[in-house]
Amino acid sequence: MNKNITITKILCCLFAIVALMACDKEPFDNGKTLKKEEKEAPKEINDNTLYELPVVFHVLSNSTTKQEYIPNDVDLRRLLFYVNELYAGGIYGPSVNIRVKFVTATEDEEGKKMTTQGVVYDKWDEKYPINCEDFMTNNSNKYTKYLWDPNKYINVFVYLFDDDDNEAEVLGISHMPYKTKENATLQGLEQVASGKMTKKNIAFPLSVSINAKYINTLSARYSSGLKEKTFRGYKEEDVVVTLAHELGHYLGLFHVFAEDSKNGVVDQCFDSDYCQDTPSYNKKQYERDLQELSKHLTYENVHEIFQRTDCSGKVYEATNIMDYAYCYSYAFTPNQQYRMRQVLYYSPLIPGPKKTTNTRSIAPDKVLDLPIRISKCPR
Repeated sequence: MNKNITITKILCCLFAIVALMACDKEPFDNGKTLKKEEKEAPKEINDNTLYELPVVFHVLSNSTTKQEYIPNDVDLRRLLFYVNELYAGGIYGPSVNIRVKFVTATEDEEGKKMTTQGVVYDKWDEKYPINCEDFMTNNSNKYTKYLWDPNKYINVFVYLFDDDDNEAEVLGISHMPYKTKENATLQGLEQVASGKMTKKNIAFPLSVSINAKYINTLSARYSSGLKEKTFRGYKEEDVVVTLAHELGHYLGLFHVFAEDSKNGVVDQCFDSDYCQDTPSYNKKQYERDLQELSKHLTYENVHEIFQRTDCSGKVYEATNIMDYAYCYSYAFTPNQQYRMRQVLYYSPLIPGPKKTTNTRSIAPDKVLDLPIRISKCPR
């Protein structure tokens, strides 16, 4: 989203007053070591089951890539610690516990111990920076060489996005999951015939992509010790929020504002995320209101940039992770929890135990003509 530069300048000054210094050596926990031979499916899968989802970061770069866009493995693992706080809920304000923990992969597809836990560095031999939409939608098997088995890992690609002057800068982009006959009631997702598919069935890099330009951009709340809803040290390019947001898409969530599946954000107000407990709003109108607010923005009224007006005319503060722009970005709702759990229970090409392991239909051993749907998060 393009924003008036005046707003950014004013916010930088206001937030500088209250931001605390970041700590470069924040302790973190990478989660339990996850080994295939040690991990067994629980006897009963229910809403209390904790899903531990292995993540592998693929850093794509070439000889001309600046070092600042090639994150080290420690920094990438640290991101998952903060993402897990958001998915556990109750850190910065009311939010449900999704009972999902993202853990860095410790072994590669062949079962060998990874040199850098959860991170691989791949050489990119094409034009760089990379057009993220072209990469994510390429269905020619060209980029699946970078992909690890989606049934065992969530693949997160990190690379510098190619800016398009005609569009807003993109922070992250993700594929949406599929549904099957078992979770066919999940609206908005593409349904596939087979409940069990393999890497051989897909010809595109099923994954999440994060813009390396902002890979080291974090809000001060993670290092300041402030476990409260606050705009202190707020940064709209916060990579933790971007990653949590894109992983939400990967597990079946849509944006909370009104948008069309074909045309994106629309200048209307209606519910398009299929979650009744997330208030929807007209994002185009919010952007116009924001421009007007920028003319008289002060420290006293800065909180108004976080306010939305829903389709019924009620004013509320934006806290949901599946929003973007100016948002406190810490909350998931029960309806969102339900959608993500249903994807985990039944959807193919998603890590974790399934409820229908023995009864799911198996796809033929060939590349399938699968629909590709992506969702992106622009500034």
